Amino acid sequence: MRSSVLSAVFLIFFLLLGCQPEKPTLGVLARIDDAVITLEDFNKEYEEMKLENHYSPGGHEALMQMRTELLNQLIEEILVLKVAERQGLSVTDQEMERQIMDTKEDYKGESLREYLNRQGISFEAWRERVRQKLLVEKTIRANCHNQEPVGIEEVRAYYDTHDDEYFLPERVKARQIVVASKMKAARVLQELKEGKPFEELAAQNSLGPEGRFGGDLGYFARGDMPEEFNVVFSMKRGDISEPIYSPYGYHIFEVEDKKPERKITFDEVVDDIKRKIVQKRSEERYYLWLEELKEKAEIEINTRLLEYTH
Repeated sequence: MRSSVLSAVFLIFFLLLGCQPEKPTLGVLARIDDAVITLEDFNKEYEEMKLENHYSPGGHEALMQMRTELLNQLIEEILVLKVAERQGLSVTDQEMERQIMDTKEDYKGESLREYLNRQGISFEAWRERVRQKLLVEKTIRANCHNQEPVGIEEVRAYYDTHDDEYFLPERVKARQIVVASKMKAARVLQELKEGKPFEELAAQNSLGPEGRFGGDLGYFARGDMPEEFNVVFSMKRGDISEPIYSPYGYHIFEVEDKKPERKITFDEVVDDIKRKIVQKRSEERYYLWLEELKEKAEIEINTRLLEYTH
């Protein structure tokens, strides 16, 4: 939702440039009513963001854009958290524990605490940051989620004007056996011609990870796989290909099923379209709500300090 308002946030940021005090407080990057963002705190957030996204901007312009976007995000968070405080919203212990457990699932190779320690972040500081993020999301939902019913006429109009979203190209369900040499591929093909099951030979010989599942590639459309796989679109159900070379080795394909291109029916996607319309309305409401919060707040930004990364 936040990304949908970046351009407007950018505009507000630059409008604020002309409203800077002549002698901004040293070390204070931004002031939002009675709250402040210090350069030290901002740079901590900036370094954490780079680590999380494995990103390093290539030049001064890219760096300044990245730092400007982060500053705007932090200003937005402060404004939303002020609303949460006024409305008495909070994050429950159960919500916190559920989020922490979900996050731990992403660190199966090492513990979450070990990862945070390597990054120089205390678990307590990380936990507080998670609590703030959850509170921001809860406050946005409480104030911006659109609950007006979506009429079937609106859903039909969306479906009729978005043909490209509801078109399925031709798809093929195939299996493959991939081996390292042409000689090996010839031997496997001979065994297939003698009647040995494709799945069995795939499990015994294929170098691909799907080999253990009988070489099953599932359904795919043209362009989903490497170019060498396109041969299956000219084959019939039950056909087995000759060995085909690719940088991965020699492939033998078997076509199990083919589905022609078609337009997805309205009944198949009616619920999905309703969700899209609700989301779009909620984003538009969020945009207006955020603008109102910014207009009512006193925001000062020391743009000169944005240049300092240490």
